[in-house]
Parts: sequence; C-alpha cells; structure tokens
Amino acid sequence: MPECNGMEMCEEWLYHMGVPEEKIPEMAAAATTIPVHMPYITSYFMPRALGDRPKVVPDHSKNLAFIGNFAETPRDTVFTTEYSVRTAMEAVYTLLDIDRSVPEVFASAFDVRMLMNAMYYLNDQKKLE
Repeated sequence: MPECNGMEMCEEWLYHMGVPEEKIPEMAAAATTIPVHMPYITSYFMPRALGDRPKVVPDHSKNLAFIGNFAETPRDTVFTTEYSVRTAMEAVYTLLDIDRSVPEVFASAFDVRMLMNAMYYLNDQKKLE
C-alpha cells in the first residue's frame, strides 16, 4: 500500500466496499484521493504496560500535568476525544484541588442492551428468533 498512488488506493477501497468491478475505474477516476503516510498513528495501539505513560498529575506535582492520549488514566481507552477531555478535567480538578470527579466512561461492554443492539446489527438487522 505505501507504494500505491491515490487512484490505486481508491480502486482498492471501492472493491472492498462491494462496488461492481466494471464501475470501479470510472468511480475512482472521478474521486480525488491523496495518499498520506502517518508513521506514528499506530503508536496508540502498541503493547504497553502500566507506567509506560506518565500519570496525568505526577506524584508531588503542584503545577505540572500531562493531558491527552499519552497520559495514564484508568478511566478510558486511548484514541477517543473523551480520553483527552477526561485527562484535562482530571488535571484541572487535581491541581486546583476541586472536589469534583471526572465523569465515568459508559460501560457499554457490560450493558446487555448494547450487546443485544450489536447482535442485531451483526445479524443483518434481523430480529433474533
């Protein structure tokens, strides 16, 4: 893929989207696809262990905090906007000694309604018999 031009990438994407093969060249020619190489994007998903990233507010810190996806917080999974917002809230509340908690992450993995909704879509939007 790194060696493909934009047209080739668009054709590949259209193929995987299920576009009939005879229509792919025409549709790809009508699109503008600009290849972009993002070498560090996978850093979010690299194996890591507790302590690989700094705490939002390091121990004994009075005026320093780390926010965003490269700060350690037990409340969320990286690569979400909410993660960045939660770390910023945690930093402000901690450094300013505000007695307020950061909103919890919605535990959708443990909510049977969310699991059943996912099952509905995995079953081609047909009701379970």
